[in-house]
Amino acid sequence: MPRTTTVTVNTLEGVALWTSQNVSAAEQTRIGAVLERYGKAKARQFADQPTLWEIDWFYRGTQREVYRLALVNTETSRELWGSS
Repeated sequence: MPRTTTVTVNTLEGVALWTSQNVSAAEQTRIGAVLERYGKAKARQFADQPTLWEIDWFYRGTQREVYRLALVNTETSRELWGSS
């Protein structure tokens, strides 16, 4: 397994912004589909909790690829939802 790096952002919009600046168009499309299908619903489900989004990524050749997206409770560090 390649070395992964974790980036944290506060919102779904932050995830979309990070991906638009850091991964290929195909990867942006894949992540966008995951956020549409699951991410928005999970953000609403856990809206009453302090959360942030973790983006784990690695290099495949010269391209960055997202390995995992996760919604994490900032007070407990507990993962509320994740997709890899």
